[in-house]
Amino acid sequence: MPVDQFARDAARKAQSDIESHEEICAERYKNINTNISDLKTEIRRGGSIALTIIIALLAWFAVNYISEFKDNMQLRRAMVEQQQVK
Repeated sequence: MPVDQFARDAARKAQSDIESHEEICAERYKNINTNISDLKTEIRRGGSIALTIIIALLAWFAVNYISEFKDNMQLRRAMVEQQQVK
């Protein structure tokens, strides 16, 4: 086989290998990007859930604080009324 033909065959094979490799890499990158997008979506969802939980806890604490405050005020009023009666 002449050297010129051998070089052409080697170049064709190299080009074919490169194209095949590019296709495989493109598929891999597509899968990686899909997985990253899915991960970002899950992180956003987790952040939303965490924010919802924080807001719910703050509301619960506020309700309990207000309820306790009202109970203390009623107790103080009752104590003041008892002292006034004496």
